[in-house]
Amino acid sequence: MLFRLLEEELDLMPAEVQGPVQDSRREAIERRAYLLAENRGFAPGHELEDWLTAERQRMAFERAFHPVTYWL
Repeated sequence: MLFRLLEEELDLMPAEVQGPVQDSRREAIERRAYLLAENRGFAPGHELEDWLTAERQRMAFERAFHPVTYWL
């Protein structure tokens, strides 16, 4: 759900900016989800939880450190 909100905001950006921003955001979420799983010893059954936690953390980071670009 959180990622969908970000995708809707990306629609407001120029096309040449959307791709790199979306790719960068997704890669950051993937890395964080991987680290969360690694910290749990890759115990199965927590994949969605890791992904959603990583999304929430990324959005909080963007709001805190990039408030202007976050709301564009």
